[in-house]
Amino acid sequence: HAAGLSAPAPPGVRRTLGIDAEKSARIYNGLTPRHVGKSSTDRATASCVILGINLWQPHKNLPRLIAAFTRLRGEMPALELHLAGRPQANYCAQPELAELLTRSGVRVLGYLSEAELGAAYAGADVVCYPSLEEGFGLPVLEAMAAGVPVVTSDAYGLPESAGGAARTKRSACGNQ
Repeated sequence: HAAGLSAPAPPGVRRTLGIDAEKSARIYNGLTPRHVGKSSTDRATASCVILGINLWQPHKNLPRLIAAFTRLRGEMPALELHLAGRPQANYCAQPELAELLTRSGVRVLGYLSEAELGAAYAGADVVCYPSLEEGFGLPVLEAMAAGVPVVTSDAYGLPESAGGAARTKRSACGNQ
């Protein structure tokens, strides 16, 4: 028996493995309840914080998010982009991305403990998850569980993960 995390996954698994539909299923990810307290991170200086979680691989579309952030920051100088997750050395070493990460208002938070991640969600005004290919998109679900609005791409399993509760337009965060 084979399982996939979103509606598009089981058909692909069946094709790849050559198995019948009755031998595959969709099984959703779940969340461990997390205490989400108020953030203590620089809220006095930032009128708005966009949070990006685990965007450190090419298909996660981080350069596009930073480009969109840069345009918005031109209109909202106090806007900040906080990037959580463990940067991947081979990806961050790319000259284009290295330069983007030094832009004004971009803050790399690095790996966060569960408590720190809860505080990051609590301190965010919006979570943006512009991935171009995603089996499920757990950060979308985590943000919604924390009561934070989400903007995500309409790629693969993300609209299903968002369940209609997030803005899922490729033109909002996608690669167009």
